[in-house]
Amino acid sequence: AFNSRCIHAVDNTLAMRFAAEHNLAVTVGSDSHFLPELGRAVIYLPDFSSGQELRAVIRQGQAQTRLSAWSVHLASRFAVTYKQLTGQHPQKTV
Repeated sequence: AFNSRCIHAVDNTLAMRFAAEHNLAVTVGSDSHFLPELGRAVIYLPDFSSGQELRAVIRQGQAQTRLSAWSVHLASRFAVTYKQLTGQHPQKTV
């Protein structure tokens, strides 16, 4: 229950609390929008080879997490605004 792009760290804390209270397995994610964000949240799992085995080992996962910098949200806002104004994605104009 961790998302690297959460602006407020408390949101991840609340997600973990909710999962614990409801006995839910959790995962983590980088929610990457830009290349530097990749891998900011990963979960290491024992080997598995099926969905059933994944369900069996998911609670054994070891998470490694880091919040993304606040600046990635500025970059996302810029990309959205640029696309609205030009009709193009910023990376496609280069």
